[in-house]
Amino acid sequence: MQKTGVQTFDRGLEILRLLALNRRMTASKLAKEIGIHQTSASRMLQSLQKAKLVYKPDFHSFAPDIGIFALGSIAMRSFPIVDRAIDTCVKLKMETGLEMAVGTLFEEKMFYFTASETKMTFYDSDFPVHISSIGLLLAHSMGKRTALRIIRASIKHSKYPGYEANHLYDMVDESLANHGFLYLRDFFDNKINCAIKFQLERGEAGLAIFSKQNYLSVEESGKILRNTLGKLADPASIS
Repeated sequence: MQKTGVQTFDRGLEILRLLALNRRMTASKLAKEIGIHQTSASRMLQSLQKAKLVYKPDFHSFAPDIGIFALGSIAMRSFPIVDRAIDTCVKLKMETGLEMAVGTLFEEKMFYFTASETKMTFYDSDFPVHISSIGLLLAHSMGKRTALRIIRASIKHSKYPGYEANHLYDMVDESLANHGFLYLRDFFDNKINCAIKFQLERGEAGLAIFSKQNYLSVEESGKILRNTLGKLADPASIS
């Protein structure tokens, strides 16, 4: 009985994930993707529809409903890092003119808590890992084999070719050994792009500072990164 409940929950989550990725799908297509009978998929969709997590934009299809957005908005309040990151991002921009991003890797994709250039907060992104200082840094921390797989996949599916996975990995490795953080100069479309890791309650995250206009020395970049990182710390965790 318990196993059935777990399976149903997992399949319901998979339906929501597929709808989020594809925007709208039919019950038959969802059933085929998940590997279940269409009748089972239809029953799950009816339950999700009652909870306002999905709706029918037309006679055949299903799509994510506003209930998902409401759930996400409520959940965001459980992540104080978002408010701290937004506040720190605004102050850093005013004080130094530098752009800033705070994010993590989730299922090997970039997931941002805030990013000043986009004026958005708490969102997943298709921004390629291999040209993200945060992405490269966090991939590196997973070990060489995993990092190279993530970087190669990012290069393969990106419209930004011209990068080689082993070279990018070695570049991160060398910078960490020499500076204790990732320092990139004239990388992608930024004059400087630097990142440092920090620990969240549920895993690693990265803080990046970058600029299209100005260069900063390694020393200047390191000082700003570490000072900014201190402002991101949870006040409750500081004794």
